[in-house]
Amino acid sequence: MKIKGDIERRVRELYENGLSDYKIAKEVGSISPSTVWRWRKKNNLPPNPASGYKLKPTILADPIKLSYIAGLFDGEGSVYAGKYSRNYKTSLGIILDVEVNISNQSKEMLEK
Repeated sequence: MKIKGDIERRVRELYENGLSDYKIAKEVGSISPSTVWRWRKKNNLPPNPASGYKLKPTILADPIKLSYIAGLFDGEGSVYAGKYSRNYKTSLGIILDVEVNISNQSKEMLEK
């Protein structure tokens, strides 16, 4: 199924509000999470956290904050690198997807 018209506007609004693919599909009701995923990939949009809220990226110079983040990443982080399994045509021949994530149940800890 292709997303278009009013549904696409609603999907974009929910995406910009930080909802995950699953939560967007559940909210819209007439599409699946994989349809949202395909729409996101078509529009070159990264995934939102599964928790449904976005943290704003910042560049830190404070060594104490950097140490805290390094500890969080060591305990809660992951790095994913993968190649698309579909035969998308690009000038280089392949598309790589790289994600760096830190996830935890505590919103307060992640926003610290």
